[in-house]
Amino acid sequence: MDTLTTDRQRLIEAINALPDEKLIELASFVEYLQYKSTKQKEVKNHGSSFLMSIAGLGASAETDVSERDEVLARIRQQAEALPMESESRVQTWKSEGRP
Repeated sequence: MDTLTTDRQRLIEAINALPDEKLIELASFVEYLQYKSTKQKEVKNHGSSFLMSIAGLGASAETDVSERDEVLARIRQQAEALPMESESRVQTWKSEGRP
């Protein structure tokens, strides 16, 4: 018998030895592991291009964007539209104690 089969058999025996009231908890844990495994596969499939796309807030190709992210994206767009001040002017403001 190979190691994987032996491990599965030991796991089955351990499950059979559990009291009935613990089976619900075990089932929940198994569902969590399945969920976690699915999410890890999704992240691997998207790779770094996915992470780069969501880093831009709103530039993502994902359609399921939370309301908070949408608000942040609008704020970012508005901030980018503001005129830029020169570095010397900003330094003058700082020396005057202005924010």
